[in-house]
Amino acid sequence: MKTVSLIGSAIFNGGMSTFLAFALLGFSDSYLFVTFFKLFTGVVVFGVFHGLFFLPVVLSWFGPEERKPVPQVKDGFHTTRSEDFDEIEQNSLTKTAASSQVDNHNPCVEATSSLVNN
Repeated sequence: MKTVSLIGSAIFNGGMSTFLAFALLGFSDSYLFVTFFKLFTGVVVFGVFHGLFFLPVVLSWFGPEERKPVPQVKDGFHTTRSEDFDEIEQNSLTKTAASSQVDNHNPCVEATSSLVNN
């Protein structure tokens, strides 16, 4: 039901705007335009019915289980799932430990390690 309350108005507005786009065809004297109007009206009614009533009911019976929200951790720039936050923190600690064990005899390694540590 939560999903229908969130996107139901968008489905209804889409159906109504599509119907209004060709509503004047229904007042035409041409058989072709009236037939096209009837066909398009059927398609819009069929789509709105399925989007608002049929599919939500069928998916509530046979669809996947409700997804539980994953807590998120926000830092200054990113939003990260809290499950991934521990892994990211562990990786950063490993990188820090690895950078402290630098071979001080190689000038390229010293320059790189100074850039990484700053």
